[in-house]
Amino acid sequence: TIDVLGTGREAIDQLQKRHYDVAVIDWKLPGITGRDVILELISSSPGTRILATSGQITHRLRHLAASESQVQIVAKPFSLRQLHHLIRPESNLSKSAC
Repeated sequence: TIDVLGTGREAIDQLQKRHYDVAVIDWKLPGITGRDVILELISSSPGTRILATSGQITHRLRHLAASESQVQIVAKPFSLRQLHHLIRPESNLSKSAC
């Protein structure tokens, strides 16, 4: 199942309702930031792989990915093929950006 949400608040509300194996979260979301959603996901669902997407890879994002093994940075733009490769269950979680 794939859920597409438009705001950080929607994402946090949905995280309280169900578990995700993989979450693709934009770093810049309206309202509650992607960083806040990622931190909530780390604390509430430590087994979820998180792909943090951004067009500007900031020091703050790199630091979060370096300190949390479940977070991987995915640089924009990326193709659907790249995304598919990253979310496959057998894909290893790598710290390098696409």
